[in-house]
Amino acid sequence: MAQDVQKILPSVVGEHSGYLNVNYDAFIALLTEALKEQQTQIESQEARSDGTAYVSERGNSRIQVFIDDQLLCLNIKLNCYGIAY
Repeated sequence: MAQDVQKILPSVVGEHSGYLNVNYDAFIALLTEALKEQQTQIESQEARSDGTAYVSERGNSRIQVFIDDQLLCLNIKLNCYGIAY
């Protein structure tokens, strides 16, 4: 296993008595930082998509609600001109 880790993260692999070993303290610290960075990216993406892909409690997205409102307005306007929609 240490050989595989060494290919990716050589800084956490050492040698003792002729055998490679993984410094798990350093390995866990790197994984923890990577997870923090990943979580930050996820939260950033969620914040960006909040306005376009938010799903309400009723299961309708904000976009669908907007489209429904626009269709209702269009229907009202068409009815004003005597056009049945």
